[in-house]
Amino acid sequence: MKTLLGMISQYDNLTFTETDYKYVNCDENECNGVLSMGSTKRSERDQLLEERQLQIRQKAKLELDLKDLDDVVNDDAANKGGAAEELTDVEGQIKTAKEALDQVIPQYHEQKDIEESCATQLRINEQRRSELYAKKGRNQEFSDQSKRDHWIKDELRSYGSSLSAKEEQSKTVEKEVTETKERIEKIAEEIQERTENLEERRKEMEETSKELGIARIKKDEVQSKRKDLWRQDSNFEQSLGTSKEQHDEAERQLRSTVSKAFNNGIDAIKKIVREKNIDGVYGPLIENFKCNEKFFTAVEVTAGNRLFYIIVDTDKTASQILSIMNKN
Repeated sequence: MKTLLGMISQYDNLTFTETDYKYVNCDENECNGVLSMGSTKRSERDQLLEERQLQIRQKAKLELDLKDLDDVVNDDAANKGGAAEELTDVEGQIKTAKEALDQVIPQYHEQKDIEESCATQLRINEQRRSELYAKKGRNQEFSDQSKRDHWIKDELRSYGSSLSAKEEQSKTVEKEVTETKERIEKIAEEIQERTENLEERRKEMEETSKELGIARIKKDEVQSKRKDLWRQDSNFEQSLGTSKEQHDEAERQLRSTVSKAFNNGIDAIKKIVREKNIDGVYGPLIENFKCNEKFFTAVEVTAGNRLFYIIVDTDKTASQILSIMNKN
């Protein structure tokens, strides 16, 4: 800084007393502390009310989520019940098929035994008849050869028809047995597949429940951190507001130590610097140095009005500001 100018020379005749520079006493400091604490408490109360509203909304959301989960569990239980009923029906079909098979197989064996018995009996009867005819003589059995041939053909057709019927019946029974076995195997495969599907669904539900629990824990941690940050931010804002209030109060007390005209002159210079964007203006002298508190009175009495002289970098800057002030 090259020059220290008193830019408000018209106010040089103003004088200050020690009383004019008195600072806020202890009672005022205590009052400010109480006001600051009350403001902090109000801010904390507003923060707690806001957190309470947030918790109410979160509770409602969690209740809805819980209801949705209950619906999912109920649906899964219903599906499981339907699958269980279907499994019961399939098992009943298997049981019925087995019972039918158990009934058909004995009948098949019985018919097969009857067929074998009939065939054996037929052979025995044929042999016995042949022996009887041999004894009796052919001439006595048939009057001529054509009757004998006709009778033989009728017997052959009769036995052939009976044998064909037995064979067809045997094939039908064997086919039913094969189809029943295939149905049993198919039903068993379906039961196995559905059992595996139910097990997979159960595992998926367990995994989903675990992931949901982990997500809820992380969500709670994040919300807790966010609340702490909100609280810290609120405290910072409150401290900033309190500091600003204290600064404003100190500035008001400082301004009260000089006349209104002096304050108007300082405000006018600051306005010009701000509007014209003038560089090299450092403000009043009192804002540009610090000293020990025990020297406050000595500095104030010695410097007097000069504490409020505006510091600029050059004479040119001072002349520029004075010129604008004179025009205005």
